[in-house]
Amino acid sequence: MSVLASVLVVGDGTWSFYKGVRTEEDYFYSEKEISEVRSLADKAKNMGEQEARDGLDREKRRLFKKLTSGLLHLYRLLASHSVKALDQLGASAICLGYPLSAAQEEGNELAVDLWSCRKPMDAIGSRAHECGVKALEVVEYNASKYCAYRGGEAKRGARGVISCPLEHKLRSGMNGALSILKKANAVVSTVNKPLSFL
Repeated sequence: MSVLASVLVVGDGTWSFYKGVRTEEDYFYSEKEISEVRSLADKAKNMGEQEARDGLDREKRRLFKKLTSGLLHLYRLLASHSVKALDQLGASAICLGYPLSAAQEEGNELAVDLWSCRKPMDAIGSRAHECGVKALEVVEYNASKYCAYRGGEAKRGARGVISCPLEHKLRSGMNGALSILKKANAVVSTVNKPLSFL
């Protein structure tokens, strides 16, 4: 998971993407900590040490709460920053792409646990409502599977670059954002160099 979100502004072609490498590292580190505590709690249970097990169960709950609250903070920060930037650019509506079957196609701990798409979408929708910007949900089924410009089936290459049969290359995040806008009947004439946010 190298990109959490890709944002493209129709009017001036501004494109920004939010990186998720650090979030992924934190997630796996927290999962390892929780797993170690869970293992110790099971050992304490087998040895009949109820008091030690209760303490370890409390620690496990604390670590899990820390993990989920960190992700919730990330969702809210992403929503706040992206909607504020879009509002300053004069956006009147936001098209949110929802990956309808991402978890079913290639479900793993990232697609199912870490990046629950509904939570950040709700955060962005709520923040947009506060700013008076409409948030429209667009089902992005196969948004990255086909080239947004030419419609041919795209092949995913190294470092998130897709290429279509006509030798057209584009970042997969940009291709997905363009496909979502295309499904919402928006036209993008120009795309600027991307801005990146950690």
